[in-house]
Amino acid sequence: ASYNSIRFASTYETYSRDFNIENILNQRGILIKEELAWEIEQGQSVTDEDLKKAREVYEEYKQWLERVYGFFDVLALPSAQVWPFTMHDRFPKVIENHTMDTYHRWMSICVPVSFGGLPCVTIPAGFGGKDNKLPIGVQLFGNRGDDLKLLSLAYEYHRLVKDEKVKL
Repeated sequence: ASYNSIRFASTYETYSRDFNIENILNQRGILIKEELAWEIEQGQSVTDEDLKKAREVYEEYKQWLERVYGFFDVLALPSAQVWPFTMHDRFPKVIENHTMDTYHRWMSICVPVSFGGLPCVTIPAGFGGKDNKLPIGVQLFGNRGDDLKLLSLAYEYHRLVKDEKVKL
């Protein structure tokens, strides 16, 4: 909820600074995607109290990350919650019998990295089973300022795969 409050408020602020929101919303489905209109509407409903609470959660999260990175240099998560899908599907609407309440829920796995403002690199992790031979990745993320460490790790991984010392 805190991530969404910040995201929606930021989207609304960005668009309302440069455009007339009413005109944008009137172009829903014509000149702007339905999903953008939805995000702007969500941003309109974010209150100062919502943002205050989101900032508190963010500060707690930053403190938690500091403790975690006291033990680990790099953390990993899947790059997505679903295998790649066809371009004809705008986004997955159901994952494992869970209906997605918004268009971006299928990428919730990226929230820990985005919310923390952490550097991240995605590396290949292999391909799906016999029915889905499409690629998937793993996002490696580090502490703030560890960009070079992550890029070096990704480069070393790439080198090992290229030299066939690691198989996908």
